[in-house]
Amino acid sequence: MNESYFLHDGFFPLRWDAEDWKNEVLPVLSQPWALDWSIMEKYILYLIYNGQPKQALDVIDLYESHLSEEHGYHHQGILDLKLAAAVYTKDQDRVLSVSDKLIGIAENMPSASYWGHYFKARHLMANGNLLSASEILLSALKNIRLGAHSRSTCFRNIVGALNEIYLMDPSLIAPENVRLMEVAQVDLALKR
Repeated sequence: MNESYFLHDGFFPLRWDAEDWKNEVLPVLSQPWALDWSIMEKYILYLIYNGQPKQALDVIDLYESHLSEEHGYHHQGILDLKLAAAVYTKDQDRVLSVSDKLIGIAENMPSASYWGHYFKARHLMANGNLLSASEILLSALKNIRLGAHSRSTCFRNIVGALNEIYLMDPSLIAPENVRLMEVAQVDLALKR
């Protein structure tokens, strides 16, 4: 991550130990007014970046509870950070739950995040279900927009996972999808 992100707009890093977190920080973030996503996002990113993903999940849960109380919109940015924190805590159930939500959003909004596809597919691959993994990854790859830079890291990982599947069992990926993977690789190579 880019550490300079955390050093602007009046935000500065603090080292919070467990006791400080419980007594000083959490009560402040527990206030109903703590709905400003730009502030909460910085805290969450800071916590993840500094190896405190459990605390990041606590902040996300608080933020989501405040949103529910205020009937606010639970947007994709929350889910992306929740997925990142769940991955860092190795909470596989939460990774899969959030991945499923992100996959559902992406089915209805092609410009959405595809990290859910990637992590769900990785789970399936680890459990030997290459067919389902390839189907999930291909559904994401088919939505690729050449030249879209914002998702290149995600799509690079998706294409890499598809290549792994193809090397393990070429019959799982149809020739037209292999060509799509090749086009995606060229596009991703141009973004480096």
